[in-house]
Amino acid sequence: MKSILPNANKLGDFIKEKMTNGYHIDFHFSINEHGHHSKMYWREEFPKAVSWLLFEV
Repeated sequence: MKSILPNANKLGDFIKEKMTNGYHIDFHFSINEHGHHSKMYWREEFPKAVSWLLFEV
């Protein structure tokens, strides 16, 4: 999976690096290995992302 999403993985590595340098970032990285860049998959993932962003405590 790492070779499929190199920029996303670079971002994840960068954020994790910042967390070890005294910063705290509430970071959740989720990859659907069977997903495609399509409206169907966005429709499934978007409500979960909004819920996590706005309602998690």
